[in-house]
Amino acid sequence: MALIRVLGFFALFLVCLWQVMSAFYSVGPEEQAVVSRFGVVDRVEQPGLQVRLPIIERVDLYSTRERELALEGPYDVSGCPADVELIYLIDDVVAFHEAGADFGAIDVLVPQVANILSQVPQDSATPGPDARRLLSDVLSEERPGGLRVLTTRVDLGECGPQPPRIEMRREGLPGIETVGALGSERVPLPAFETDLRNGRGGIEIKGAVATYDIIEEGQLLGNCYSSADFAHRQIASSVISRLRRQMIYQPTETLASISERFPETIDETLPEFRTDCGIAIRAIDYDAAEIIRLTPINCNETPDAPECASGEAGQP
Repeated sequence: MALIRVLGFFALFLVCLWQVMSAFYSVGPEEQAVVSRFGVVDRVEQPGLQVRLPIIERVDLYSTRERELALEGPYDVSGCPADVELIYLIDDVVAFHEAGADFGAIDVLVPQVANILSQVPQDSATPGPDARRLLSDVLSEERPGGLRVLTTRVDLGECGPQPPRIEMRREGLPGIETVGALGSERVPLPAFETDLRNGRGGIEIKGAVATYDIIEEGQLLGNCYSSADFAHRQIASSVISRLRRQMIYQPTETLASISERFPETIDETLPEFRTDCGIAIRAIDYDAAEIIRLTPINCNETPDAPECASGEAGQP
């Protein structure tokens, strides 16, 4: 009898210990957690160590990184079969969760794609670019299923009016002065491009450096990453992703206005690294960076332009 009682207390102790341990969970960088209580969304938790009520509360973790989605087609665009790809991310994690997460939210998104593409005029001279612009404009505003579409690709193959030959004009921008306190640690950013809205070209950046400070010694590798190299790759990826999001929906006015959009610091827009990994991302060092504006040139209209003298045909 005494043995049974001891075993019962031991089993109860193990259950209690399991309940206490299961109350704690970690939300990683570029993740958000939806906490539901009795099946109803109660709150959204940001990156870091969090606490839930065992049994009563359920936690669903969702990545907020950019994703690619090739839609099953083809879709009809001005009488042509078109293949469509979307680059998107989760913008409203509660709406995404309530729509049914990956499968449900995509099911909300896909019918809207077909409806939007049906609005491209049958007699459009440029159905492909028109389709891309419509998708980007509508989906960036509506955000169906909590998803935010960053950019789209529409391929009509050889069907319909062929787009004009487009080449990119490369124009160096004025240097950007680094303002604000730089961090003591440095992460070279690989060369990358950002698209500008409405097919107005893009910006290419080479040689920029993200800087950060370690604000909790040992936490960077202990909590988040297995090595410094892996940590730097993740930091670079997150910084570039944030810059792309900031630039892509902005119109282009002047070269100076483009430069002004590059943030002096992005620490406040990437709080997950501070709370979960023990680092604070500081100002981006542009002192040695080469910043180039990419402007599409229609070689059908300006065949004598230097960019049109040679090179392969491109797409707008």
